[in-house]
Amino acid sequence: MKKTLEKYFSGMKLDYNIVPQTTFGLGGYIRYYLPVKTTEDFVNAIKKTQKHKIPFRVLAGGSNVIFPENFDKLLIHFLPSNDELKTIIENNSILTEANVSLNKLVEISVAKGLEGLESLIDIPGTIGGGIVGNAGAYGQSISDCIDWVEVFDGEGIKKMSNEECLFDYRDSIFKKKNLFVIRAGFKFEKGDKEIIKKRAEDIKIARRLKYKKGLRCPGSFFKNVLIDNISQESLKLIDKDKIINNRLPAGYLLEESGAKGRSCGDIFVSDFHSNVLINKGQGTYTQVKTLAEELKRAVENKFGILLEEEVRYML
Repeated sequence: MKKTLEKYFSGMKLDYNIVPQTTFGLGGYIRYYLPVKTTEDFVNAIKKTQKHKIPFRVLAGGSNVIFPENFDKLLIHFLPSNDELKTIIENNSILTEANVSLNKLVEISVAKGLEGLESLIDIPGTIGGGIVGNAGAYGQSISDCIDWVEVFDGEGIKKMSNEECLFDYRDSIFKKKNLFVIRAGFKFEKGDKEIIKKRAEDIKIARRLKYKKGLRCPGSFFKNVLIDNISQESLKLIDKDKIINNRLPAGYLLEESGAKGRSCGDIFVSDFHSNVLINKGQGTYTQVKTLAEELKRAVENKFGILLEEEVRYML
């Protein structure tokens, strides 16, 4: 495969250290690493992999992914950008490329007094990655403001409506099908600029107090649990005051199951939130998987609820 890749991808790097490109700070050396900066180059790279039947994965901002120590597929990295030229603002709408940082989109919308995404301030990653995982916080999700998403489906570029994206809590059709997000259109409601700015600033302060600069973690590790998916037997074991927006926080379930203080190698559960796993510096994929399975068993044994990871394992 090496000769084929070197023939068709002139910018490819061999044995690239992926650790600095992820917020969790773990992984290893990517055997075949291809960085791309533009949407055109991104689409062309995917076309080549499909034409020559080359196995590959796509990396966006690196904020919600976990790499193994050995990764032998081609990794196409659609490099994050803060270039405002990749964003078009018209009235209450914003059109933007997928590799623009999510935080840049939020900052622009807040500055314009457009409400709907201010709770996502300071969340790392790109708009494309945020759309795939339907990123959200404090009752808001990126899908709340999406008008349409443009994707490359392997044959051509097509535009999908919000409904066609099948958005759900931290989920979308893009996690299930080979549809690669390249740009998106957002539609907002005009709000009180000062109120929106104040809310964004308050959330930014709270987030930075919790996630200290340099902290190696992917954010919330497990998804919160939809109440409709919990059995009556399990509901009897739960403090009903902990239910928020018809969801039960994974942090509460983990806390009650004795998550804090647990660790595996250099990976440990934080002391400030039971749904945050931290890498001391030399953590591994195997350690993460081992601790995650241990935590899931603890919650299932106590509550009869099986947690689902919000992070994505890059295999």
